[in-house]
Amino acid sequence: MALNLGTRIRRRTAPEPVVLDCDLCVVGSGAAGISAALEGARLGRRVVLVDAQPALGGQAVNGIVGTFCGLFSNGPRPHRVTYGVASDLLDALGRAGAASPRRARNSIIVHYDETALARWMEQAVSAAGVVPLLGAVLREVAVEGRRLTRL
Repeated sequence: MALNLGTRIRRRTAPEPVVLDCDLCVVGSGAAGISAALEGARLGRRVVLVDAQPALGGQAVNGIVGTFCGLFSNGPRPHRVTYGVASDLLDALGRAGAASPRRARNSIIVHYDETALARWMEQAVSAAGVVPLLGAVLREVAVEGRRLTRL
């Protein structure tokens, strides 16, 4: 019995582009993107969160970083300088035993569990009504004046 090893070419038609209407489009779902999307939703905006990766979190989840820096000031007596979404995140991870602050040389850093952070991000985005587009590529943006009119 001979095997047919010939090459077959298959062409697929491109799907129709998806047009979404939103007030705020955030590109990138890392710590900054998640914060921007959640704050936008808290202000009553319709938010779309676009990321090329198949999961939320960027390097904070997928890079095995495990440390938040910059939430506290530098100096002999560091104090919290970042609030808002950071407070919600730290409170939730703290209650779950998934975050622990540590004194660093000049500040305080927070070690966290990446899986717990990923779950918190998923739940927070869903609860806020943010529309996540994962595994997506932003190809076109239309602007009228200073307002985006089409993605």
